[in-house]
Formats: sequence, C-alpha cells, structure tokens
Amino acid sequence: MQHYGVREVEKLLQLPRSTLRALVKAGFVTPSRGARRTWLFSFQDLIVLRTAQALAAANLSRTRINKSVKELRKRLPSTMPLSGLSIGAVGDRVVVREGSRQWQAESGQYLLAFEGDPDKGALKVIPGPALEKAPSAEDWFDRGLAVEEHDRRAAIEAYERAIGADPAYVDARLNLGAAPR
Repeated sequence: MQHYGVREVEKLLQLPRSTLRALVKAGFVTPSRGARRTWLFSFQDLIVLRTAQALAAANLSRTRINKSVKELRKRLPSTMPLSGLSIGAVGDRVVVREGSRQWQAESGQYLLAFEGDPDKGALKVIPGPALEKAPSAEDWFDRGLAVEEHDRRAAIEAYERAIGADPAYVDARLNLGAAPR
C-alpha cells in the first residue's frame, strides 16, 4: 500500500502543516507512524483530507470543521472510515451524505432534500422509498371476481374488504349477496 509523508500531502493538497496537525488531532484521519515517528498517510487519508480542504474552501471555520468531525466520529462506528461517506458544506453547516440520507455532522439531525430555487418558489421534495399503496375497493372486487369460481371463502372476504374500503361500492355488495354460502 502506498503511503504519503507530510511534505507530500502538503504539496499534493496544498494544506498547511498546522491544518494537517489539527485534522489528525481531531481524529479526522489517523495516519500510521513511519521511521522516526513521522506520519504516513494512506490514499484513503488523502481523500478525507481533500474533503477537509473542500470544507475549508467553503469558508467553514477550522473550529466548525473540527467540531463537526469530532461529533461525526462519536456517531459512527470506529471501524467505519470517513472516506466512505460524502461530506460537504451546506451553508455554514457540515453535512454528511450516506446513501440517500443526509444529516448534519454536529447535531445528527436529518435533513430534508429539496430541489429548485427556494426564492423562485420551485421547491420539490425528493421522494424517499415508495410506500406500498393499500388496495382500493376495485382491487378487492377484482380479486373476488378472480377467485369466485374456485374459492368462495376468499371471494366473500375480498368482497367484504371492497365494501370496507368503499361502503358505496354497489358491485361488491351485489356479488357478496349473490355468493353461495
């Protein structure tokens, strides 16, 4: 595995040494130790450091970044690397994206996802996983028709459910009345 020293990281990411020290101290990255106890950063560490650099470029204070990272480390299992998450800035907050979920690093509060420009009134909620819709009265009636000839009990139950979903559903009432008992 390739490792990068402090000078290489400074050069590659153009991060000052003081920022590197602060990020290591905050637990953002945990470099291994090389000869003479020098820090050795993995490629995964470079990805995380680049994220920190992007947060700094978004004009977030080092204090806000460090505080967010500390809280984030508390909320995640120690075995989960921060590089597996998408970390960015939304306004003056550090936001973590984990799959389709996003939440604030400092508070752990989940965020709702919107599309569009709120000033133009074009907000659109991004839908989450689809919820299964309950069968309608027509669905229950159709099920009753489908099983009526070979399973009268299931047909009667389907017609009763159709009536439960829509008490004014006349066809279900007629078929329930005509069903042999």
